[in-house]
Amino acid sequence: MAAQDTTFKHLLTTGKQHIARLPQRYRKLSTKAKLFIWATGCLYLTLGTIFVVVGPDRIGQTFYDLAQKTSHKPFGWAILLATLDTLEQ
Repeated sequence: MAAQDTTFKHLLTTGKQHIARLPQRYRKLSTKAKLFIWATGCLYLTLGTIFVVVGPDRIGQTFYDLAQKTSHKPFGWAILLATLDTLEQ
């Protein structure tokens, strides 16, 4: 039990040190890196908002309908297979 307490304390102090250094590390980044971080954050915020507003059931149904339409096209099975293969990697 004592070993777990020291491990937890070590993780806590290490985490606090990393958080304290974040502003300094952010200032050292190039403008492109800062723009990338902000763009990524905005993308995740937008996707999360869409997920909450539209709803997961409606999004899932839309993707299901799209997959059904695609599968009924000529070589639709190949398109779906290529999509799944791309998502898997």
